[in-house]
Amino acid sequence: MPPTGDSHPGREELITASGIRIVGAARALFSEAATAGLTPPSLPHELLFAATFRLAPRLGSSATSQFLDVLNQAGARANPGYRLLTRDHESTEDFGRFHGRHWQVATGPDRWIGELVWRHPHPVQLGLALTSHLVLNELPGITQLTVRVGIPGGLPPELGPVLAGQAHPQFLRDLQQVARLTFGGVNGEPHLLHDADIDDFVGRTLLGEARTLPVVVLAPTETGAYLIPPGEAAEELLGLAHLYVVDRHPTTFRLTDALGDKRLSCYWGAMRAYLTDFSCADAPHRHPLLIGERVSDPVVRAQFRGSLALALRSLTRDPDGVATLREPPAVTAPAPEPSRPPAPVPATAPEAATTTPPARRAEDAPTPIPANARATRAIAALEHRLGDVLNAVEKLTVVTTRLLDEVAGIRTTDTVRGATAGGLERRIGDLERWLRSRLAPQEPPDEADANAEPPEEGTGFAGEETVALSEVVRQVAVTHSDVLLILDKAIASAEASPYQDVDRVAAVLDAMALVARRRQAGTLGTALREAFRELGVDYRRGVSDSTSARMMQQYVVTLPDGGTVDATEHIVLGTSYDPRHCLRIYFTSRAPAESRFVVAHVGRHMEVKSTT
Repeated sequence: MPPTGDSHPGREELITASGIRIVGAARALFSEAATAGLTPPSLPHELLFAATFRLAPRLGSSATSQFLDVLNQAGARANPGYRLLTRDHESTEDFGRFHGRHWQVATGPDRWIGELVWRHPHPVQLGLALTSHLVLNELPGITQLTVRVGIPGGLPPELGPVLAGQAHPQFLRDLQQVARLTFGGVNGEPHLLHDADIDDFVGRTLLGEARTLPVVVLAPTETGAYLIPPGEAAEELLGLAHLYVVDRHPTTFRLTDALGDKRLSCYWGAMRAYLTDFSCADAPHRHPLLIGERVSDPVVRAQFRGSLALALRSLTRDPDGVATLREPPAVTAPAPEPSRPPAPVPATAPEAATTTPPARRAEDAPTPIPANARATRAIAALEHRLGDVLNAVEKLTVVTTRLLDEVAGIRTTDTVRGATAGGLERRIGDLERWLRSRLAPQEPPDEADANAEPPEEGTGFAGEETVALSEVVRQVAVTHSDVLLILDKAIASAEASPYQDVDRVAAVLDAMALVARRRQAGTLGTALREAFRELGVDYRRGVSDSTSARMMQQYVVTLPDGGTVDATEHIVLGTSYDPRHCLRIYFTSRAPAESRFVVAHVGRHMEVKSTT
C-alpha cells in the first residue's frame, strides 16, 4: 500500500504505513518512487485471524448487498463522516496510524470481486491498530468471503493470545444475523448433541481424518444451564471452530464412555476444544479446557479463541483479489532483426589491432540509479534498523512490565492489609474511649473522651478528617478508567453509605484495578478468587441460587450502550449487617464486549433473606 499524505492542510509531509513522517523534499522523492511502482517499506503485519467463509442470504437481497450493508453500518458507528462502500465505485481514504481504507472492485466474465484494506483501532486494547484485509468473490451460485486481520509491527508478547482473541471481527457476528456463514464445510450455528448422537460424533467428527478445524464442545451444568449462551459462544468461534452443544447433563456421561477417558471429556458446564489431530490416547492438556467461572469470563474466552486463531492462521492462503481480474495482457516480444554481416575492418598495424580496445556499446554502460530509488532504499534501510531497535525495546519493555507488575502486586497487598489493620485499630480505639467514659465517670475525661460516643453511633477518631466515600469512588473512576467502569449508580450508592473505613475501600478498589489490568493483559494465570485472595481481598463470584427473582432485580444494571447485565460478583468488607462496618462492592467481569470490570454498587449490603 503506497504511503499517503497527511490530512493536515498546508503541510509538506508524508506518513508511511509504519508511522514514519517524511518532511520536505524527501516527501516528493518518496511519492515519485511509489508512483513508479516502488512500494514503500513498512513494518511487517503479524496475522491474528484468518478464515474463509461461504455466504448465503437468509432473506431478501444478495449476500454481497448484505455484506456491504453490515460493513457500512459498522463504519458509520465508528465514524460519523464515513463514506459508504458501493458495489460499483472504488474509494480511498488516507492511511494514518488508526485509520485508512482502500476499496477496489473488479468485474470479469461471470465474476465480481470486491477487496477492502481497512486500518482501524483494536476493539479493546487502547493504542493498538489493526489492518483487516477482506476479499469478497461473487461467482455463479457461490459467494466467498476471505477475512485476514493483522497487527502492524507484530504481536506484543506480553498480551499474546488475548489480543488475538479480542481481534475477532465484530462484523462477522452482525453478518451472521442476515446471512448464513459456512466455513470448513459446516455452518456456523451451534449443533445440538443428543444421547443418540454421541457415538457418531466421536467416531466421525472428533476422530474424522477429513476434519480441518477444531471442534468445541459446550456442556451444561447439573441444573441444565449453560455458563455462556450457546448462540453467543458460536458467534465468538466463527471461522475458528465448530461448536457442538450437549443437550443435557446425563449426555455428558455417554460422551465420557465414548472417549474412554473422563480426563478428555467435557462436563459440569465446561467448554473444551478438540484439535484436528485428536485421538483418544492424547494427553488431556493438549486440548484446551475451560471450567467454572473461566467459561463465563469474556477475557479468558478471548485467550481461549486467540490460541485457536494463532494456531490456524497458517492454514488460510492469500485470497485472489482484484488483481486476478486486472492482469495485464502478455506482451509479445518484437521479432529480432535479420543479422547483418559485420563491416570489414580496415587493415592496420598489428600493434594497433592488439592495443586498441573495442568501442563500448551503449547497452553495456551501467544504468544510473534514479534519485527517487536511492531515497526509497535509504528509507527502507532506516525502517529496517528502526524495526530492530523497536524489537529490542519491546523485549526490554516486557521484562520491565513484569517487574513493575510484581512490585505493584506487593504494594497493593501491603496497602490492603494495612488499611484493614488500620480500620480495626480505629474501631478498637472507639471501643476503648467509650468504655473509659462509662466505667470511670469520676475521672475527668480528656477532650477526646468527653466527646466520645458508643461505637454504634461513632464515626472514627474524634477530630479526624475523613474523605467522603463517594469522592474516593469518583477518584478511582478517573484513575483506573482503563480497567474499571464505575457506573453512576455506584457513586450514588457510595453517597448513601455510612461506611467509615474509607481508606480500606480505596485500597480494595486499587486491588480490583490491578487484577483487572492483569486479566486484560492475559497474565492473570489463575481464577479471580485466587487472584483476589493473593492480595488479601475477599471475592465472591455470585449470590445464592435460592435468591428470589424479586431480589435478583437489585443486581440488574444498565450499561452505557443500553444493554443489561447481572452484577452479582462482589467484594466483602465486614461480616456484620451494620452499614457503618459492612460494605459490599458489586460488579461484573462478564459484561459482553467489555474487558473492564463494571462496578455497579459500592455501599450497603444488598437486601437478602437474612437482612429482611
